[in-house]
Amino acid sequence: LQIRMNDPQAAIHWRKHYTTVTTEAEEDINGEACYRVLAQPTSGKPETSWYSKSTGLLVKARVTIVSPMGEIPM
Repeated sequence: LQIRMNDPQAAIHWRKHYTTVTTEAEEDINGEACYRVLAQPTSGKPETSWYSKSTGLLVKARVTIVSPMGEIPM
């Protein structure tokens, strides 16, 4: 996650940071139709993101950070 966070062009070069990216479903988030996307990074836990169907912008994201204190969902 740290490497992707420090890459200002991570969204453009996403293939470099993820082994697979799959559109799983269509869901409604706060009244907005969204695509739910599951991304498996090259290292770390899978990340789930929701993108607006109308604008393509990120609406919601869920990641799990692995730390010495254990896994922290964000």
